[in-house]
Amino acid sequence: QLRAAIELDPTDPRPYNHLMIDVLGPSHDLKGMRALANEGIAAGADQVTIEQAEASAASAAGDNNATEAALLRVSRDAPTYSSLKNLGAFYTDTRKYDRAIVAYEHALDINPNAAEAYLGLAQAEENAFDFAAAKRDYEHAIRLAPNDKGMRQTYAGFQQREAQAVGDVLAADLLA
Repeated sequence: QLRAAIELDPTDPRPYNHLMIDVLGPSHDLKGMRALANEGIAAGADQVTIEQAEASAASAAGDNNATEAALLRVSRDAPTYSSLKNLGAFYTDTRKYDRAIVAYEHALDINPNAAEAYLGLAQAEENAFDFAAAKRDYEHAIRLAPNDKGMRQTYAGFQQREAQAVGDVLAADLLA
């Protein structure tokens, strides 16, 4: 049915997306996904929409390399706040914190009032052991979204980890 829908309107990205996300991704057919993405783009379907679907399908297939490649294409072809924030989240999830920081910073260049991006940036900085920058960006996120309980809880957790680390360093100094 999806192939029939593609034949009816080859410029409609929806059947390509469903075929990639619902069929090819779960069956781990990365070559098929890439070929279908190329087919859709060549037929005139929206390139960014196709690339986003390819990233989702690759993620569903558990292929981080293909997911990263698709997210990078989306960020290059449509450098929007959303595409860069998604790239930052992917890099955080895959523990590439230095790359996550850069992606979140680019997202914030586009939307400097995005509390969610400041939160993601702070988490990446904390994981990269840049606690001063993490504290600054957690606090910035809280200033932008003062009523967000989840952000406040995340920041409180950071403060507890920070206090524990300081206590551990002081205890080690006393024993030395």
